[in-house]
Order: sequence, then structure tokens, then C-alpha cells
Amino acid sequence: MIRQFGMPTWFITLTSRDFHWPETLNAIRVAQGQPKFTDAELEGMAFAERSNTVRSDPVTATRMYHRRLEAALKYLFLDCPETIGPVTDFYTMQEMNGRGTEHTHGLFWVKDAPQYGVASNEEVCAFVDKYVSCSIHGIDPSLLGCQTHVHSSTCKTRGANVCRFKFTRPPISRTTILEPFRDDEISDDDFKRLRKKWADVHQYLQSLGKNHRDTRSFDEFLQDLDLDEDDRLVHPLWRGNMDIQLCLDPCAVAMYITSYVTKCDRGLRTALAGIRQAARHDGGSLREHIRKLGNTLIHHQAISATEAAMLVLGLKHRRTTRRLVFVPTSKPAERVRLLKK
Repeated sequence: MIRQFGMPTWFITLTSRDFHWPETLNAIRVAQGQPKFTDAELEGMAFAERSNTVRSDPVTATRMYHRRLEAALKYLFLDCPETIGPVTDFYTMQEMNGRGTEHTHGLFWVKDAPQYGVASNEEVCAFVDKYVSCSIHGIDPSLLGCQTHVHSSTCKTRGANVCRFKFTRPPISRTTILEPFRDDEISDDDFKRLRKKWADVHQYLQSLGKNHRDTRSFDEFLQDLDLDEDDRLVHPLWRGNMDIQLCLDPCAVAMYITSYVTKCDRGLRTALAGIRQAARHDGGSLREHIRKLGNTLIHHQAISATEAAMLVLGLKHRRTTRRLVFVPTSKPAERVRLLKK
């Protein structure tokens, strides 16, 4: 799609918030033959009760997420150009986190969107400001936590001491495209001086902690620090965590999406590597190696209840505006055929 349609405009991630969506909680209650929760019950419901409700019926929870996603793709993106612009094409895929919560990654192509490197940086920034904001003014307090980054064990991996998502991020007064300095653009002394200033700013930001939301002006540092970007219309209607980024480099986009599509579970990856090594040293027939490979795929792949429900129900793992049709172009004698018993 990137080769045919060019650079995608937006990379968007939508995450399930099933523990807090009243529609999902009530659908599970109705499916279990019980009355719906009242507004008072939902407001006072403890997290443990919400969790138990969702876990008690992963099938209904999965179906509700996919219905919500289908509605978002149709009514928020395709039928509403005010959200991210007039969408001409999109590609989305599902992924599960460690506890089985679904989230959707998607590429969206917008008609006549300015492209980085072709249009001026000012035009690109104006396009972003039209649809995306980091402002917390007027946001529903119940949704503020969805867009506030909280450091967890996934932030610091492989012995790193900094957050891999680059939080806490430095404040900035307007949308800017940051580009590396050219060799002739800054001296070594200036670079060291700026680096020292950034270290001071970073230390101050770290000292603010989570209470930095009390800051109200850019000059006092950080009206919007530690907040993911959110779309002005999509976030209040999706009512869950989302991330929206403008695509700047087609190669980076292709590599990032490919890594998601081909990502393998760590335990399964280790098991497959062991089979590959054994096949090299132990020999054996091709039939035996394929049998071992199939058994490994069955027994070593961890699948959550929600993912299992999605597969059993036949819900879509990928969605796109385009269909893939394989056309064999080789000569008839060279085409691959499957023998049926």
C-alpha cells in the first residue's frame, strides 16, 4: 500500500478500556442474564469488580471491542473528515498485550495531506495543529489518565535507565518538526552548552513528578508535559487510550509495521530457534522436522482468552480498504499446486 499510495499520513493506536466502558460491562451482565448496572453502581464499582466482570466473559468483551472499533473506523474516520482529514485508505491490525487487552495499530492515508520534505514545515505543522492537540483544558477528568504516561516495567528494558518512550518530554510552546543539526550549523562548544541546559531542564522536570499537572503556563514549565498527543474529536468519543503520530519517513513506517505484523512470542521464538539448531545437527527427514515445527507452534504459543475468542469467533485480525488477490503469473508448469487426498 505504501508503494502504491505513497506515504501514509497518520499512524494511530487505539487501546481497549474495557474495564471502564459501561457498554461492555452492561453487555456482559445482560449476556449472563442479570440486569444492567445503574450509573451509581458503575461510578462506585471497584477495579477488582470491573476486572472480574470482564474476565468472566471474554467472548462478549471481545465482540464489544470489535463492534466499537468497526463503528470508530466507519463513523469517526471514513465518514467524518473533521477528525483526521478525508481518509482515502487505511490498514489496521490487532495486537494483544501481556494480559490480553486488545489494541489496534493503523495507517491512514488522507487526501491532499502535506508531506514532510515536499511541503514546507510550516504547512505540515499547521496540518497537525488542525487535528491534534496536547491541551488538557476542557478534557473529561475521567479520560485524563488515558493520555498521561505512567512509568512501568516496560519503560526501561535491556538495562536502560531512561524511558524508551522518551518521557518526560521537554516542553515546547508550539508544534515543531525537530531535525538534527548539520555539522556546520553548531559548534562543539554550543552543543555542550545546550546539552548542559537540557540536563538542567530534564532534572527539573523529573523533580515535578506526577503533580506537574498543576502547572498552568508554558513559562512555569509544563502545562502539557508527559501527555500523549490526542485527537480533538476521536479521543472523547473513543474514551480510551490512543496515540496519533504524523508519518514522516516511509521506510521507518514500513519497518515499524512489519515488525508488528511479524512479531513472535519470546517463548515461541526460543523454541523455534532450538528446533532450527536441532535440524542442522541431528539430521532427519523433512517430514519429521515439519511435524516438530507444528507441535511447537501449537504447544509453545501463549494465547490470551480474548485472542482465543477472537480466533474462534472469526473476528477480523486485520482491516483494510483494499483486498489482496494473488494472481499466479508463472508459467503453468512452474506454478505451485496443492495435492488433495
